[in-house]
Amino acid sequence: MGACFQLPDPEAEKERCAAICDHTASCPNLDGGATCVDRCLASHFPEACAEAITAASCAVLEQGATSTASWAAACYPRCNPDGVACNGIRIMTCSAGRLAQMDCTFQCEEIGERFSGVCGATRNGKSSPTGRAQCWCDPK
Repeated sequence: MGACFQLPDPEAEKERCAAICDHTASCPNLDGGATCVDRCLASHFPEACAEAITAASCAVLEQGATSTASWAAACYPRCNPDGVACNGIRIMTCSAGRLAQMDCTFQCEEIGERFSGVCGATRNGKSSPTGRAQCWCDPK
């Protein structure tokens, strides 16, 4: 998964995530609010994602990120080959040719743990269960 990434402007990213979550909150079967914004910020969606999601209808958004979803290409850029890699404290997953990212701190907090500071296939001589990179979490 060779690609270069430029870190986004935090304030601009907050504005984009607020727009995404305001729009999804207006859809009966989707969530918005603070949890949505936190997850969105941790996912580091590309700039074009907010515009694509806010332009999509609730019906289209409720289908999920299918290969035919008009907004999926803007939010999950193409990548190759499929796999999992770490970029600092961010886990990047390329699946079915699409890239999804997540901050390890957020991922660990979602399961009630704290991020150890290690993202990789091994930690202290121990391999991950899958043998692939992961965010290593510790109990709080």
